Amino acid sequence: MIWILFTVMAAFMQAWRNAFQKQLSTSVDAYGVTLARFIFASPLAAIYLGLLYYFQPISQAVPVSTFGTVFWFDIVVVALSQIAATVLMVKLFQQKNYAIGVGLAKSEAILAAIIGVTLLGVQLTPLGWVGVLIGAVAVFLLSGAR
Repeated sequence: MIWILFTVMAAFMQAWRNAFQKQLSTSVDAYGVTLARFIFASPLAAIYLGLLYYFQPISQAVPVSTFGTVFWFDIVVVALSQIAATVLMVKLFQQKNYAIGVGLAKSEAILAAIIGVTLLGVQLTPLGWVGVLIGAVAVFLLSGAR
């Protein structure tokens, strides 16, 4: 049941990060806010990766040298997509559309579910589809709120 604690903590940290980005976007352009986000996150990601490798038994760890060029290409594409999405979200914040920006940013789970089903052959349970529907309705309502 520790996953509940981690989920609540992750939601709190994301809300704090978005509020910080909104506040910072009043005095810094979107690219500066995005740079600040990734500079701040890099040490945390490195610590997390280090802890994973520390607590993972060596026999189960995958050496970095075994990853092929397709893997690294995918990593670069995803990283650039994340940076572009962050810039766009900050630009929404700068236009005083905080609720819309956060709502659209939270549509990532809906998109992941739809892409997983259509492109990767993932099977969602009926409860999973209910979650996708609730999320889609919430994003729709937030985007129309003015």
